[in-house]
Amino acid sequence: MFPQDLEEAVLQLEKIVREEAEKQGIDLTQLDPNMDLDGPRKELILARYIRARGFRVEDTKAMIMTSIKWRLQNQPYKVSIEDIIIAAKRDYCFFHDFDRDNNPIVWVNVQFHLDYANYTEIYQKFVLFMMEEGLRRASQILESTENREKFPNIKATLVFDMKGFSMANMDFPIVKFLAETLQAHYPDVLAHTYIVDSPWIFSTCWAMIKGWLDPVVVSKIEFLDRQALLKAIPPEKVPVVLGGKSVHKKMWE
Repeated sequence: MFPQDLEEAVLQLEKIVREEAEKQGIDLTQLDPNMDLDGPRKELILARYIRARGFRVEDTKAMIMTSIKWRLQNQPYKVSIEDIIIAAKRDYCFFHDFDRDNNPIVWVNVQFHLDYANYTEIYQKFVLFMMEEGLRRASQILESTENREKFPNIKATLVFDMKGFSMANMDFPIVKFLAETLQAHYPDVLAHTYIVDSPWIFSTCWAMIKGWLDPVVVSKIEFLDRQALLKAIPPEKVPVVLGGKSVHKKMWE
């Protein structure tokens, strides 16, 4: 086990990663800014893997080395808005504002996820784009010393608006891709997940989805009605299209 002192654990993990990378012939200088182990956020990056694997040394080492190789091979950081413009312009999944703890919020208006069967690869890239954009936004917040002290562990909050949901919106392959990618390569990045106004028909879907999720991820998911959401996130931060008072910016503009 790593020591419970996180700073000491981070130092140990950094040493382990560098030794293992040298042994495997991996050039860590080729890592992108969201996984830069020589940059100002390296402590935060390493700490997320340690927490995700419960301070277990071998599990943490295996997870982070797998992620490093995955990032070098797949280069998710390089997915651009042009690569996913078909999905982006449908404008039902987007970043908008921050929650009470300054975590960026991703809003998903599920009823408009339609006609997706022929665009699996694009939607997979869209998932990666949103993950990487979340990390980029967190980096921008943490650029100032004041913010690093005030918000030392920026994460993301997800809001799934289930109003009008039907089985036509239930894209199991992309949900499974999201679950697997999030848990394997983006550890400890979720602050909250709110599922709002979920209809009874979704309960059968949830039974399957829950089986794909780590218990830690499940513990961060809350089923809320709209009134409860507006207590968790003030109306002035909720987009108009989802019943709030704020106009969101189009991602491609």
